[in-house]
Amino acid sequence: MGSYRGLYCYIRRWEYGSTGLAIICLFVIGTILTLLLYIMTTIKVAAVVRNASGSATANAPRAIMKRGLLLTVTFVLTWIWFVVLGGMGYQKETIDINIDMIGAIIINAQPIIDAILLLSMPNVRVAYLSRMLKGTGASISSSSSSSSSS
Repeated sequence: MGSYRGLYCYIRRWEYGSTGLAIICLFVIGTILTLLLYIMTTIKVAAVVRNASGSATANAPRAIMKRGLLLTVTFVLTWIWFVVLGGMGYQKETIDINIDMIGAIIINAQPIIDAILLLSMPNVRVAYLSRMLKGTGASISSSSSSSSSS
């Protein structure tokens, strides 16, 4: 769904109720759309797997749904502080700047957590490392990796 950092930077003052309402509405819409798109992707992949005869891809829909749920939960957990502040702003409560800054720190953890979740998948990690090595001029050969493991 993209980064909400621009939205976070846009919010400078909490004394307007519309600010908090906008945060809450965008968060709910973003979360629902993210889940809906992961579910639709899972259904599409499941249909393709059903038509294919390979057993290697049989776990693909489950893997997509699992990662999708984990990434959505990460999104919710890292943004919930900010959304609660939005709710407090909507009720016209004064929010201390230090409390607001804690939210900024938590939000900045989201890309790190997402990267860890995605790089925990072996095929994603291998593709990432291969591209990184290719950029440096090095390459991975299957013979060198098999000889080093024996």
